[in-house]
Amino acid sequence: MDAAAGDPDRISALPDDLLHLILGFLPETTAAARTAVLSRRWRHVWVHARNLVLSDVVPTAGYAGRRCRATPGYFAGFVDRLFARRGDAGIGSLTIRLYNHQCTPPEKVAEWIRYAVQHAADSFLPRIAQLSTATIELPSHGTTASIKLNLYGSTLRLPSPAAASTYGALTELVLHSPLLDGGGRALGDFASSCCPRLRKLDIGIPMCLPELVLRADALEELRLYHSEDLRELDVTAPNLRVLVVDRCFFRSEPAHDDDVSTRRVARVVAPRLEAIGMRDAPFCKHPDLDIHGLAGVCRLGDLYLNMTGRYYRDASAGVWLLENCPGVEHVELSLGHRCGGSLGFPADEVVNLPEFWTPGELIDLAAEGTAPFGSVKSLKVDMKASYFPQNHLVESMSSLLLRCPRLTSLSISKRASCTCQCSYDDSGYHRKISLGSLAEVEISGFTGKEEETDLVSLLFESSSSIKRMTLLTRAAKILGSQPWKVTVPPSWNEADHGQKIDPLVAEKLKGITCSTGQGRWDIKEEEGVYTWTY
Repeated sequence: MDAAAGDPDRISALPDDLLHLILGFLPETTAAARTAVLSRRWRHVWVHARNLVLSDVVPTAGYAGRRCRATPGYFAGFVDRLFARRGDAGIGSLTIRLYNHQCTPPEKVAEWIRYAVQHAADSFLPRIAQLSTATIELPSHGTTASIKLNLYGSTLRLPSPAAASTYGALTELVLHSPLLDGGGRALGDFASSCCPRLRKLDIGIPMCLPELVLRADALEELRLYHSEDLRELDVTAPNLRVLVVDRCFFRSEPAHDDDVSTRRVARVVAPRLEAIGMRDAPFCKHPDLDIHGLAGVCRLGDLYLNMTGRYYRDASAGVWLLENCPGVEHVELSLGHRCGGSLGFPADEVVNLPEFWTPGELIDLAAEGTAPFGSVKSLKVDMKASYFPQNHLVESMSSLLLRCPRLTSLSISKRASCTCQCSYDDSGYHRKISLGSLAEVEISGFTGKEEETDLVSLLFESSSSIKRMTLLTRAAKILGSQPWKVTVPPSWNEADHGQKIDPLVAEKLKGITCSTGQGRWDIKEEEGVYTWTY
């Protein structure tokens, strides 16, 4: 700062590659374009930046969050001029965000996509918010390694294997809300035949995807979200390691065992499979599962168990996976409650169920003679908000823990209970639980209710190996992590949401400890943290 006037501009003297790196920290290319006014040296630097972010809605001066829309024709002209000045120069990554359909005609979007997939080396991400009537067509060939299309209902036309040279560099394909022209067959043919190096395929909220058949040797991750009309998933992928099927196979008509058209099936051949996430579609029985390669699965996530006390409904795929993955060690699941009557919704709430919904048979989760769930060592349990009835906590958790005798780490996130009055037969259920390896326990959303302290007692009675147990109130969980960003809504009730716990609860906790009596509670009521340490 004390240098004499006239010293050289050392920043402008940096090589272009380094200046492009600096410009890459700017949020949008329009901001980078403003550097052209600095000097002749900067006039063309921004044009050849490696990473481009183009948006027809740009931030303006003033408070954060204020944005303005570009005038019709201006944004399209800006992008056309930019691509023309770049010529055939490669692009590291290109992101295009389109929010105002009046600014950009669909044919322009098609031109930009053709340019992008043939020039962007690393990734291409267009985000199209208001072009639901447009048809987006991928060109017959591309050189980009990653394509992410947020289409919001726009029609996507993929090149056919007969007309397309391969996307030889493509390793990642992410499609969000596409209306698939040609349905699942077009997508399966493109991914199987045109993308020999495809390692990750992520499809969210697709339309017109009744079936998906994949034969992909390089595929390592397959994720499907909210594919409601999916009836058949047929995957053969020798290198697949991660499979996620989230709320798919939503049956829209009554199913009949002898009717092939209504049968839903997931066939997967993946000998190297390591992780599965499978959340059922609401009110639907899981599809017929034919998965080869479960012996190597060590992690299960996004599972859902529909619980009524110690019973579960067999409509869920969660128990099936737990029973058929002998090597699973890490599990994340949700305990919810949808019964034939109230389904766990408040009594004054009217719920119109689909006619095809079948609740499934109630089965004792920990009946005599049931085998343990693989080799589960780490368990994270989420009690679904408003879907889990009061006074079912201990019974449901007990039945689950009975199937996990090798558990070393337990995390429970408890939320607000529903007002369902569903009852069940709990006679003769007091079975002894042995958790000889359990060392770490965390219960968040702790409110001090009797069923919660009963669960704490149960855990201490079941294990003498616990080293640390942490109880977090809602105040600790929400406000303790980032207090400068989160405010508590005024409608929250302190008693219901656990910002303050009855002092009598603290005294009761002091009387609950492990069977050996070695350990003590560190109670920080103001912070909402209760910690027991061996």
